[in-house]
Amino acid sequence: MNPAWTPFERQLVQALAPERGSENLRRSLLQATGSRRSRKRRMILGLAASLLFTVSGFLITHQGHRASAEGWTQAALSDFLEVRPLDFVPAAAGRDCAEACRSWSAGAVGFPADLPKGLTGQPLRGGRACRIAGQRSVCYLLQDGRAVYVFDGAIQGMDTSRPPVAVARGFQAKAWNEGERGFILVEPPEK
Repeated sequence: MNPAWTPFERQLVQALAPERGSENLRRSLLQATGSRRSRKRRMILGLAASLLFTVSGFLITHQGHRASAEGWTQAALSDFLEVRPLDFVPAAAGRDCAEACRSWSAGAVGFPADLPKGLTGQPLRGGRACRIAGQRSVCYLLQDGRAVYVFDGAIQGMDTSRPPVAVARGFQAKAWNEGERGFILVEPPEK
């Protein structure tokens, strides 16, 4: 206690000071929280689990680059089968539509997304921004029921001799690269 305190302050400190707990209370608290050994064991196990997740994430990421074309195709087909609203509906057709798409996509996903060469001039219902396999992309819905996904870069791991194809519920998705861009075309079942 501080010698400069008044008698009232000394009495107040003594009245408010916590009492030492019993030995049984101390033992039960130690058992409830675990000994130092079990804390060390939990810490070591936690570090091992973190290391395992880090290594497995690294391996999955690098394995994904090898099989990414198939994975992207399946992810695009899955995205297409989900019903989601359009972010963009073109007001005009033809050349003005292409410029409007380019302008909208640059603002929505950060790159101007043009349709691939074989689909330029196709009438559009609209488009939406999306992420396929973690990559920024644009999905344009065509008037004829097809959809085309345009990616910010080329699809990695693409085997040009056998481009990946995914099929679900009769829908078919095909992937290819054109220049610096990757594309996936989703087509409805044949009628």
